[in-house]
Amino acid sequence: RIHLRVSLAHKLFVWGDGRAPRGKRRGMHSRIVVLAAVSLLGVCQAFVPSPLLLDKKLAASSASSARLRGGVCDTAMSAKKPEKVVIAGGGLQAAAIAYYMSKRGVVPTVVERSKVAAAASGKAGGFLARGWGSGPTRQLHEVSFDLHETLAEELKLEGYRKLPTLSVSGGKRGAGVDKSIEKGEVPQWLDGQVSSARMMDTDTAQTTPDELTNKLMDASGAKVVIGKVEGVEQDGGTVSG
Repeated sequence: RIHLRVSLAHKLFVWGDGRAPRGKRRGMHSRIVVLAAVSLLGVCQAFVPSPLLLDKKLAASSASSARLRGGVCDTAMSAKKPEKVVIAGGGLQAAAIAYYMSKRGVVPTVVERSKVAAAASGKAGGFLARGWGSGPTRQLHEVSFDLHETLAEELKLEGYRKLPTLSVSGGKRGAGVDKSIEKGEVPQWLDGQVSSARMMDTDTAQTTPDELTNKLMDASGAKVVIGKVEGVEQDGGTVSG
């Protein structure tokens, strides 16, 4: 265990990476689909002292503070960089934030209690869907989905693939299933006890979270420290260590 104590002339920003308890898996749709967009906004908001990236306040402020153009965040923040950045946690969100910070010339220190991608970020399914979001975060879903494809190319990911999503119901095989197969609407290998099957979405994909997390972290050049963040020190309302 370690206690972060860093003396800085400027603010120290600590980014939390909320992870599932060890051994407990989470569905990746709620986490991974918005990950890249969260990280994108993490870059936009990197010098604002708030680790909460997907709350109503951010949703309202991000529209005026940043412009999402083809997966690129355009802000004026590059003129003001902190001397040091510490990211608490070595999960997927932390790795993505570290990666995009490094592109802006800021190489952070990551404090992780076990290893990179030790919990949910290394064990979940990695399912991605471009159009399954709704409400104020819909644009984040769309930008995120496109950005995952860009990251797959940049990082040379072997586990990323675009593939359609089927909606399948089990039970006594229905005649409609065979007709759908004949028409090429569903795969021929769908030959079990299926009562109905239909193409649900063609704008979906899958990635391997463990590979993505580790390659993002490696590419960021971040210094990974194995330890536990026990707290932060504040000086006049500002995080100082």
